Amino acid sequence: MSSSRDPKSHQTTIRFSHVQWEALEAAAGQRDVSVAQYVRDAARARLEEELEEPAPQAGATAEALAERMRDAREHSLDETEGSVALRDQGRRARDRAQALRARSRENRDSVGARDASPAPPAGAAALWEQGALARERAALLHEQARKFRDEKPS
Repeated sequence: MSSSRDPKSHQTTIRFSHVQWEALEAAAGQRDVSVAQYVRDAARARLEEELEEPAPQAGATAEALAERMRDAREHSLDETEGSVALRDQGRRARDRAQALRARSRENRDSVGARDASPAPPAGAAALWEQGALARERAALLHEQARKFRDEKPS
């Protein structure tokens, strides 16, 4: 997967007080998204709101931009839902693999075979691989959503 940045996109730094940052983290956490995604979504929503009542001289351009933003937001939300589900699946697989490894360590310790290196519990490797595949698919969906958002109408 390419990590090159789109020259048409822009990056900025925003500073928040400690209290504001904690509030942002809490709000983003409730939606199971990153703070960056939460801020992007808020900015898009505000732009959409402002474009609902465009200035008379820029009406046609603003309407087209508003329509494009609605489409991008809808597509972004669809992709976000899919990537959240995949991330959750990966998290559950990782948690299960960690629990299996912990149980395996406890079993080794209880029989005094601490230095032995038995095979991992059945299924742990498969769960780990499933988690890796879910993370890879989530990254692909994020990249596709980014490309869709960055496309300009012809």
